[in-house]
Amino acid sequence: MSNQPKDLESKPTIMITGAAGFIGTALRESLHLEYDLVCVDLLPAPSKNSSQSVEEWHQVDVTDIQAIDSLFRSLQKPLSGLIHLAWYYDFSNLPHPRYQAAVDSVAALAEAFGRSAKPDAPFVFASSMAALAPTVPGIKQTPESPSSEAWQYPASKVRGEKALRSAAVAQPVVELVLAGVYSDFCELVPLYQSIERIRRGSIQSWFYPGRTDRGLTYVHVDDVTRAFRCALQASYPKSRTVHRLLIGETSPVTNQKIFTAACTAFRRSSVPKLKVPPALAKLGARVIGLVSKDNFVQPWMIRFAEEHFEFDLSRTEQVIGWTPIRHLLDTLPTMLSLASRDTAEWLMRNKRRPWRRKGQNML
Repeated sequence: MSNQPKDLESKPTIMITGAAGFIGTALRESLHLEYDLVCVDLLPAPSKNSSQSVEEWHQVDVTDIQAIDSLFRSLQKPLSGLIHLAWYYDFSNLPHPRYQAAVDSVAALAEAFGRSAKPDAPFVFASSMAALAPTVPGIKQTPESPSSEAWQYPASKVRGEKALRSAAVAQPVVELVLAGVYSDFCELVPLYQSIERIRRGSIQSWFYPGRTDRGLTYVHVDDVTRAFRCALQASYPKSRTVHRLLIGETSPVTNQKIFTAACTAFRRSSVPKLKVPPALAKLGARVIGLVSKDNFVQPWMIRFAEEHFEFDLSRTEQVIGWTPIRHLLDTLPTMLSLASRDTAEWLMRNKRRPWRRKGQNML
């Protein structure tokens, strides 16, 4: 006799693209008790799986429109939602054909979903804070704030959003604009790189090509999974509209606060970062890049050093009832402690988050 719960087959079914990634893995762990999961990724199914989870795994490239059509035709049940995470990224800021492939396929994916899903099932697209134009302290960003195509990755997200809005799909379309997503072990590439330079005592950590009283908005991966759950379960107006929602903390965490907390945790001398002229910072990044291919900071990044983000979440609260519970400043002591006392795990988790160009990186 099966040990599965009697009502297992009555659970709604959702699809997650990019299911093997950082956010996708967290979503599968969070949602498997409530949903049957159709998981799609370039990678094969992980070897370990919850005994309570029903995961239908498809090793499929979501930019292959024919493969996606075939996948949807094979589904046994209508979908109650789709979470689209899969997207190419790297930090080279160079063109890559997979950016355009992701853009070109998003409307086809949404339309295939529309033909296979329940009428009220939402298509939830993961966008990025990087695709928003930065603001200044005291001026919060809203869903109507200007977009930014300042470098390759956010430019592709903006083009993807435009393509999605043109898709012929009757179901609700929800764009979740995610702030910098981190875990207790960090696992957010730019934040990890900043903290790791201080942990190692790198001289780079003492210099900054901009104002250190500016900062980014962050969101814990646990809050992200809760946001996707809220988006799946919300009720949306019958009229076909795109619901664009910001997901992150309302207040930024400044570069100086992160620097000071890390210096204290790693017993480094805690003094204000030294501001260096952008031209000198670019030269330094070029020189270090020639010496070390593992250097994260690249010349093109320097002009973004003073970017600032802070979110107005009133629309998010109104539409899906979500606000963050976790906060980076509260989590930083745990994160920095783990970096010190469980360094091997800290390095393993963060080094598996790709940032170099490796053929087919997907979120």
